[in-house]
Amino acid sequence: MERDSLESRQAAARRFLAALPVEAQIIEQMVAAQPGFSSEEKVKIARVLRDRGDVESIMVDVWIQHLSAEHLDALAQFYASPAARSLLKTQAIVQEELRRRMTPVMEAARREALGY
Repeated sequence: MERDSLESRQAAARRFLAALPVEAQIIEQMVAAQPGFSSEEKVKIARVLRDRGDVESIMVDVWIQHLSAEHLDALAQFYASPAARSLLKTQAIVQEELRRRMTPVMEAARREALGY
């Protein structure tokens, strides 16, 4: 198999996505953004999306358009590392703290910029 063939990119993208499990998060965000459905309906839609496998296929197709097999493999190796696992575990906590600390700064900038 050629090093940067379509097949090698697809395989590398699947390794990357296995190391960085974001499919559930993407499904949750996409379904949550859909207006007009109850919470129960959104749960059912998310379950069907997970079962069908469409999201993973789309993610693979998108990633292979933008990165080579070599880059995807490097990302897969990084996200499988202990350092990346630590990053992923603390990322949500750090983002929440940043949001909390930046809110008053943003409010002050809004008041200064807009006069209210």
